[in-house]
Amino acid sequence: MIMRDLNKCVLCGRCIRACNEVQVNEVLDFYRRGSKMKVGPAFDSDYKNSICVFCGECVQSCPTGAIINKQGRFAGRPWELEKVRTTCGYCGVGCQMDLNVHGGKVVKVTASKEYGPPMTGVFA
Repeated sequence: MIMRDLNKCVLCGRCIRACNEVQVNEVLDFYRRGSKMKVGPAFDSDYKNSICVFCGECVQSCPTGAIINKQGRFAGRPWELEKVRTTCGYCGVGCQMDLNVHGGKVVKVTASKEYGPPMTGVFA
């Protein structure tokens, strides 16, 4: 569900902070040192072999596109996607999210920048 392109990663640590401080899943961290440093689950494992719950917070916080949704890849350019606002029914908090629709099909789901979780204080 989540793809990593580590060639795009600038090691900013936003995905790690989003995973550890916002979602409190504690899946991502820096591993190795020096020029071989990478970001990912412990021991360079895949997301499916880790304790990741695939919430998408790391995808949402990545500024370079190094972590992306696999389903939305090659589904359309951002300006071609129609955004439809809806409410998440997972836990009852009522977070707003945007369904990105292309050709009558939902290609990916992104957090609403206006009504989502309070992310501005974490990365300021």
